[in-house]
Parts: sequence; structure tokens; C-alpha cells
Amino acid sequence: MLNRFHVSGRIASGGGALWLVLGGLVGLGCPGPEPSSSNNSQGGGASGPGGASSSSGSGSGSSSSTGGVMNEGGMTAGPGGMGQGGSGEDCGVTDFEVNLEHCGGCFRPCVEGGGVAVPICEQGKCVSTCESGFLNLKTPNKSMPDDGCETPGLRVFVMEAPVEPIFNGDLSDADALCQEAAESPAAPNAPPLEGTWRAWLVNSQSSPLTRFTPLPGNNVPFYRLDGVQVAPNFMSLAANASQLDNEINVTESGDPLMGEDLPVWIGAASGAGNGAHCEDWSEVPNGSPNIPVARVGALSMTSTWANNGNVPCAVMGGGGPVPALGRLYCFEQVPPPP
Repeated sequence: MLNRFHVSGRIASGGGALWLVLGGLVGLGCPGPEPSSSNNSQGGGASGPGGASSSSGSGSGSSSSTGGVMNEGGMTAGPGGMGQGGSGEDCGVTDFEVNLEHCGGCFRPCVEGGGVAVPICEQGKCVSTCESGFLNLKTPNKSMPDDGCETPGLRVFVMEAPVEPIFNGDLSDADALCQEAAESPAAPNAPPLEGTWRAWLVNSQSSPLTRFTPLPGNNVPFYRLDGVQVAPNFMSLAANASQLDNEINVTESGDPLMGEDLPVWIGAASGAGNGAHCEDWSEVPNGSPNIPVARVGALSMTSTWANNGNVPCAVMGGGGPVPALGRLYCFEQVPPPP
């Protein structure tokens, strides 16, 4: 007679132990093996020490070296698991630390598309680079699927190489410096950055309010390259006497600048209008009786990031004025529509 019931038992074999959980229809019979109790295509039975066969009887149901659990879907991983993905299958690879299709475990691919520029698997985690307008701020552990470049937002960095405060009238050469730094970071192992980049500079004719087009929406935050938020939106940056959430002290290589004493060229206290900008960022001529000044920012500060007083645009040397050195803030621009 057949009864529908659930059995949970522990069977010892040699030095190992196996937990079996059987659900469904189970026949009750006399002690001893029955003709159908072997591992055939229709029935499931216990395997050797420390393992169990699939309840479906499939030949692909691997056994675990330390025990596992049998359910209606087949064998699932117990302590020590099967393979490294918890999938209950052997994917036939061993390079889980760098394999894009099996990153950290079997059948755990790093996401492609959807904001991902270049899929990358490092140390069993998906650390892919992102297309402009997206960030990869979360790196799920090996037990969770990859979520790709999950966070909309724009990025900002401070340029690692210092520059002289001499730029053309439309500031396009300053923008070109930011673009070059993004595409070819100073650190040799740093990945290039996608997108269009412009310098946060002001002269007598323009400012980020007129040069950053289109302006980011009020729901678009800005982040450093280490994933730390700098500001919740663009207008909070451009407001007079604005204060950042966190200082902009990470370079295009993703490295922090610590103990920095060089200023950051800005040109005005806020993001709009006239200010002190080395007479439109022009070179100081020889024989000039006066050295112009520029409004600068402090990359180690949140309140004076763009308003840290004025500094001379040049220093007097034996042969005349020598341009001073400072850095540039570089901001990612809103990407064009697809």
C-alpha cells in the first residue's frame, strides 16, 4: 500500500553522514533492497559515502564530498558545495577569479550592456567599467548575481598633473586637458573613463552654467571615482558658497591626493559671472608691473572647494614672471541620447 508522507532520516555510512529529505510518493516495503532501488533513470538512491544521487535520477546530479540535500529539483550544495557557484553543477572551469562567464562561481556571468562599457571580473567580483551616465557602485558577493552598472549619475575628478593658468577664450583647451586625463589616466593600470569631460572654470564670458550643456537634471548626483557622492545635483554645485557632501580629492586614476598644497584654478566664487581669473586666463607679459590673481579652490575642503581666496597667477623669476601651477576639476557631461 502506498502512503503520501514526508520522511527525514540520517544514515551513517563509514565515517560520513548523509541527510536525505524525500518528498512525494514513497513505497513502504520490507527491509532489504528492492529491484528498483539502484541508481537508474527512474528512481533515486543513496550513493557512496558522503554523497547522494539526484532525485530525478539524472546522471548529471553530482555528489558533494561533505554531504548535500536532495529535493525535487535534484541535488543542491551542502557544506563545501558542488563546483563554486551553488548551482549544483560542475561548469568545468577553475579560473573563477577572472572568468567573465563564471565570475566567483559557476554560471555567474558579469553583465554586458545596460550601461556596462567593459565587463571585468577581478578576484571573483564583477568590477566592470561603465558607460557615461552610469556607475558601478555595488559589487555583489559571489552568492548574488551581478547587477552591472546599476547607479545613474555623473563623475568628477581632480586632474593629477598640475597646469599653468593660461587658457584660450572659450576654455576649450582646458576641457581638452580634462578629456585627455580621462582617456589616459596618469596611473598605468587605471582604466580609461568613458564620456565627455569639461573643466570647472569661469572667465569673463562663460561659466559652467553656460558651458555645461545640457545641464544635468536635479535628480542626477555627482560622484568621485571611488564611488563617494560629491553633490546631489548640479545646481547645488553652482550655487554661491555651495558646500559639497565630500571633497573632490580623487584623481582620474581613482587615487586620492593627500596633503595637497597646490590650488585648483576656478575663476569665481560661484559657478556664474565675473571674478578673478588671471585676466581671462592670459599669460602675464614680461615687464608687467602687476601680477594678476585668480580665485582658486581647495581640493581638501568641502566648504571652500571653489572659493578659497585668490592667488597670484605667476611668480617673479630672474627672467621675468613664471606662471604658477594649479590643478583642474574635471566634470563628466550629460551623455547624448542613444
